[in-house]
Amino acid sequence: MGTSLFKKIFSAIKSDKLEDVEANIDELLKNDPGNPNHHVKKGDICQRLGKNKKAIGAYHKAAYIFREQGFLKKSLAIYKIILRLDPGNVMAMDNAEQAIREVESIEEEFVQPVYVEETQEAPGMARNPFFRPFNSDEIEQILNRAELRNYSDTAVIIREDASGDSIFAVKDGTATVVTSLLGRDIELATLRTGDIFGEVAFLTGRARTASVIAKGDLTVHELKRPLLEEMLERKPEIMEYLNEIYNLRSKGREDKIKNV
Repeated sequence: MGTSLFKKIFSAIKSDKLEDVEANIDELLKNDPGNPNHHVKKGDICQRLGKNKKAIGAYHKAAYIFREQGFLKKSLAIYKIILRLDPGNVMAMDNAEQAIREVESIEEEFVQPVYVEETQEAPGMARNPFFRPFNSDEIEQILNRAELRNYSDTAVIIREDASGDSIFAVKDGTATVVTSLLGRDIELATLRTGDIFGEVAFLTGRARTASVIAKGDLTVHELKRPLLEEMLERKPEIMEYLNEIYNLRSKGREDKIKNV
């Protein structure tokens, strides 16, 4: 997606012109109908517009594509959204149950963090695609304005179904991403130094779809809405990098499934 379209979408969201956002997302889908993230965006904006039937249809398309691509845990997160909108949705329940069985049948493996290897040109948080548009001095200024938070083992940083308008960046330590679906707790991902989380609720306005729990001592930077809006105003292409992060998180999982 071109930067100009990012600017249109961000401007429309900020101005609360949701019908314009939907039109821009339809343009994305016309150009790239096989991208599940675009269908998720369609579902999110339809949900905000009160078009729940259209939202559910878009989410089903996204979940189907994610499953076809091998991103089972992503599909589970989408089925969770559908069931929140329509608790009796039989298709979502059946497909989620099948996806859960597939996930449980696959041996766990280490999934690479979303950032590139650290170099002199990309120290610390600069390794994360989210910060790619900023130089090292700008990143330092951003993190200095963020709130530094420390958590002990098993502490909950964000809780499933809660509202939220912050994005978090892991400074030190690890955390697990866990969701509850069909009576089971499912670990979706492990977050490590340099990873970010919480971006979906910030961008979409919907409730958190999973909890993030500290695994040992954990230190994170919390970037709150005013700072994030300033960052997006200056660098709207950040939204593109958020999509990149979303894809990279499950790359190892996709490769594993395709080889089963």
